[in-house]
Amino acid sequence: MSAYHDYHDDDQGRLPPGFKRVGYDADTETYTYESPEGELYQGASGNRYGRLVPVSAPIDCDFEEPVHDNTSSYRYFLPFLLLVVVFLLILIAPPWKQKFGFGSQLKCEAGILKHEVKGGETCFALSKTFATSLEELRKVNPKLNCDKLQIGQEICVPTADVSSESPSA
Repeated sequence: MSAYHDYHDDDQGRLPPGFKRVGYDADTETYTYESPEGELYQGASGNRYGRLVPVSAPIDCDFEEPVHDNTSSYRYFLPFLLLVVVFLLILIAPPWKQKFGFGSQLKCEAGILKHEVKGGETCFALSKTFATSLEELRKVNPKLNCDKLQIGQEICVPTADVSSESPSA
């Protein structure tokens, strides 16, 4: 064996009696040591051994369990829960099928029926069903576009009795 090996180039040979190495900070390149009394010491930056500088008071080993605040976990769960609720509301009551406003927006003249368009109905079919002409249907509904009738759309429909009356009256 070499004389170097006999020199005890380890913690026991280089540190004061009872000291032990307990940590290393790679950012500052400093080693941390603990004395037999529990005090912490740090070595010089970049040196494994050398002058030790006290860092703290003795460590008390009577640690209490940390108290966890369980209410903080809801803070992370709330956005997910909100997304689920919005998704379920859209499934249950889709906003594009809702009639907005209070009551019906369409006002028909006296003696003219209000009709809600159902699937498969056209302006021509409505005029035949209510025994009126397309001209009368368009006269009563000036903004009606027969090419773009939608299910649930409300229109005013003149009946045979109303269409036979004179428009000047």
